[in-house]
Amino acid sequence: MADVSISTLDTLIRCMYYQCTDKLKESAKDVLVAANLKETCEHILAEGITNETAIDLLILAEKVSAPILKDAALRYAGKNLRALHSAEEIFAAVARWGTK
Repeated sequence: MADVSISTLDTLIRCMYYQCTDKLKESAKDVLVAANLKETCEHILAEGITNETAIDLLILAEKVSAPILKDAALRYAGKNLRALHSAEEIFAAVARWGTK
């Protein structure tokens, strides 16, 4: 992973939360490199999927358009369906994400 400056992270966060693009023109290349952290995070989360986290991670992946994590969570759920939470717990997880 490349070093990312505080200024670049600041710009990235502003773009993510406030849709501010004024600084983006000045540092678009650096922000693009920093944004690549998403894929790295997807891989890290995918490696740690458990029965307790599979449903939440699947919902998260869908919300943030994380195809690597979504695929891993779906594969995990398919292989471990019987061991996953009860239907009530799955619906509760979906409801939690619907309010965030």
